[in-house]
Amino acid sequence: QQQQQQHLDIRGTNKELIESSEHMTAFGARVWPSACVIARLMSKSYDFKHNFRERQDVKNNMYCTKEKEGTTPVSLPITKQLLQALTSDQQFVSINANELREFNMNKNELDNTDNTKILKLLKSINPSGKKLFEVGSGTGALGLYATALGAQKSLLTDYAEPLTDNTPIFSSDGNLSNVEEDDDEEEDETVLDNLMANVERNLSLFPQCEVAVAELNWFNHMNDIKTIRSTYDDYDFLIASDVTYMRPAHEPLAATLAELSRHNHPLLVLGHESRIMVKGLDRQLESFLQAMNKQKFKISMWYQEGDVHVMFLKLNP
Repeated sequence: QQQQQQHLDIRGTNKELIESSEHMTAFGARVWPSACVIARLMSKSYDFKHNFRERQDVKNNMYCTKEKEGTTPVSLPITKQLLQALTSDQQFVSINANELREFNMNKNELDNTDNTKILKLLKSINPSGKKLFEVGSGTGALGLYATALGAQKSLLTDYAEPLTDNTPIFSSDGNLSNVEEDDDEEEDETVLDNLMANVERNLSLFPQCEVAVAELNWFNHMNDIKTIRSTYDDYDFLIASDVTYMRPAHEPLAATLAELSRHNHPLLVLGHESRIMVKGLDRQLESFLQAMNKQKFKISMWYQEGDVHVMFLKLNP
């Protein structure tokens, strides 16, 4: 008798096998820290016994070191003016990993409005019974993990151009510069093909959930969204991880997220990893959030864990 599958079986575009532990802490290099952090927030796993990435090796952005107990993260890595614009007319809370750990241990002591808001937001991203939409799914690791937590319906999206060494990546799949060509594989495999294959090999983990894959090209999003809405136009929240590291994609991505949010203004949970800091500012994140500000998004909560930032945003009605 075949043993029941217990872990996600995720394959990257370089054909490597990535197998998760209970809280995605054993994923390989193709699953970025921002996806792992969002996954733990969804599963309410706040006892952090894993590695945090720090900027100790800029050339090798997979290098990990442990976060030191008691350290206080730096202030939010964007200008005060931009933060003010993104949080105006909005009750805004900011919390770091150590504070969340302490908050979780004392969650019954809701003695202020901020604690109530944090608890409400964390509960709102529990996928159980929810309909979720992932943007820039890449390998699908985060979307499939959320699905396995009990989602009712999931849609995972990415672009559908052929994978080559020169393919620009605007998704969570990372830099393909090290992809090894396999003569036995078809040359026209796409991110979407790989994503669909990952969904199919993990179906046994969520037999009651309807999981779909769709193309969503941020540079041609109106046509793709129109097609998607013909079958999937009702979702409780949007998720996206490590989709912000290429500046040319910031404006198209923000426009895509805005269009997806116009119907029922769902919560957007977005993970970003700071890679290069200049005088305390993350210029990539600043550029992306400027694009989001133009689209009238507002931030309600900002969670920081090492170099990872998870933002809870909504389109302003």
